[in-house]
Amino acid sequence: IVAMFVENVVKAAKSKERQTRKERLRDKGFFATKVAEMLAVLLEYLGADANPEEAQQRGLAGRMPNRSVEEVFEEAAELEIDRATFEIVRQDERVRRILDELDISDEDTNHLFATL
Repeated sequence: IVAMFVENVVKAAKSKERQTRKERLRDKGFFATKVAEMLAVLLEYLGADANPEEAQQRGLAGRMPNRSVEEVFEEAAELEIDRATFEIVRQDERVRRILDELDISDEDTNHLFATL
């Protein structure tokens, strides 16, 4: 009986967690903020001498001034990046956290460049 009770509690908790996650991802404001955060990181790498590998090695990524969501989207609209740059940025801990918050698995991030 105790095992059945525990099983039901665990099922209910997982169901509640899934529902909360769905609601969060349906929130357009949340999604827009997370995308803007990820684009801001990308712009930081590209803005540091326009060489993301050098920026990463010298620790320059992450030191650009904060931008508004609108500024980030305006700058990103003109952005073109190659796969190598995207892979460097994808390894950034902030980008990993954002992708996790958006429930994008590590496996799916491998295909993200082609999707975008």
